[in-house]
Amino acid sequence: MTQSAIEKIALQLALEGMSYTDALTLVDEASLEIGLESAAATDLAERAYVNRNSPVPAPPTGVASAPISQPVRAPVLPAAPAVLQAEAATGSTQAQSTLNEGRELLIASHSGDASPDGLPGIIPEPVRETILAAPNMGAPAVLRYPTQAPAEPLLGHTVAMKHVTEVMPWLEGNSRAYMFNFEIPVVSWEGGKLHPRIPKKIRFQYNLPDLHAALYALATNTVTNLVGPTACGKTELVKQIGVAVNMPVTLVPMDAGISRNQLIGQRGIMPTPHGPQDVWRDGIIARALQEPGIILFDEVDRGAADIHYAIHSVYTGDGLTLLDDGGRVIPMHEMNRVFTTSNTKGRGSFDGLYQASEEMTEATRRRLTQWVEMDYQSKQEDESVLEENFPGIDEFAVDAITTIAAYIREQYKGALMSQSCSLTDQIETARRYAFLSAMTRDETQRKLILADCVRMIMANRANEADKSLIETNAATKIGVNIVQDGTPFLDPAGV
Repeated sequence: MTQSAIEKIALQLALEGMSYTDALTLVDEASLEIGLESAAATDLAERAYVNRNSPVPAPPTGVASAPISQPVRAPVLPAAPAVLQAEAATGSTQAQSTLNEGRELLIASHSGDASPDGLPGIIPEPVRETILAAPNMGAPAVLRYPTQAPAEPLLGHTVAMKHVTEVMPWLEGNSRAYMFNFEIPVVSWEGGKLHPRIPKKIRFQYNLPDLHAALYALATNTVTNLVGPTACGKTELVKQIGVAVNMPVTLVPMDAGISRNQLIGQRGIMPTPHGPQDVWRDGIIARALQEPGIILFDEVDRGAADIHYAIHSVYTGDGLTLLDDGGRVIPMHEMNRVFTTSNTKGRGSFDGLYQASEEMTEATRRRLTQWVEMDYQSKQEDESVLEENFPGIDEFAVDAITTIAAYIREQYKGALMSQSCSLTDQIETARRYAFLSAMTRDETQRKLILADCVRMIMANRANEADKSLIETNAATKIGVNIVQDGTPFLDPAGV
């Protein structure tokens, strides 16, 4: 890296808050590291070229011969001190010897040097942990297909089966409690930790038939598809069940933009302390399969057929075979559950509302065992959610927000509007209103604040035609002209 480039990067870091001296030192050290790694990579390539036609020496002491089917794990090779790496990169024979000391594989101190048995040295590929294939023919272990360590390490855990009413005690007094007379898995994570992918808890109004179907799926490991209109709460239902049983929820968006590599994994070049390495990187699903949790394939009716075929084995609970990673098999954890959501039943959109939906093959549809039809919550159920999440919020605001939401949903289902209104939209509108109206009791001011919140959360995300319909309905309900007067930053007279 040139001095000019170093100074420009240091200047940018200084503009972002770091002292210029510290920034210059940091970039200078990084530049030196890049140079050392580049030199090491060049040296490795040269040695590989020299060794390309060399016979393989006998295995070193400490690495037992074994059939190919019996993998042997290589010990982790210690990293060399920076000073020795620098000297080795410049060709110092003494430094190379020091680097080689204590390692279990023979490393020649120079590409032209010979090993003790007269053969050119073989350079080991440094990896965290690698499978060694040691054939009976006496060849040394060959390092291949290193796999990148997961960015998010697996956590220790225990799983206990608990009665549904123990997890959701509010069900005990319900007249349909007998339908929930079974046990579901509940996870405890090591050290009382909270798994980073457990969703945020909200006060959620469950629909009993939907809840029953979802908990049955959890108890019996039944793949379940939740089908219903946009924003009716399909995804949130699964998330809140994940919260209740302390399970992480891995959300996999199945729209047309998702690729097979993103789902399963791929090989790629990755920088390491020893230089660039070709490593396998697990995809979204490969990581999620290895621990208790819920994998939620969202908008599954938008997924391409080839993507579905690649993960059929996940739908059936058989895990995943990574053909591009030497056929490595990732079994599915016994407490892993699969849910899917869709707007259609996989036969395309007959009403034209979901034109991006794909027609799913019958092979995929058969693997989704249980189908749960969901619809929007009633206005009364939405009101209960807002009141539970925001104690003290005034009745007028709750009624206005839920009435406007019900109007938008009605228009959407009738194909008169291109967007719907989710429970989350209502919660965010109420959150904004509760925050901004907390310091005033003036009725006119509170109406202006409410109109502003409806516009910011519900109306402004719509196209012009839909926005006009929403604003007209809101003006009637709130009693404020949401266009002219519907903001605290305008005079009520519209001036």
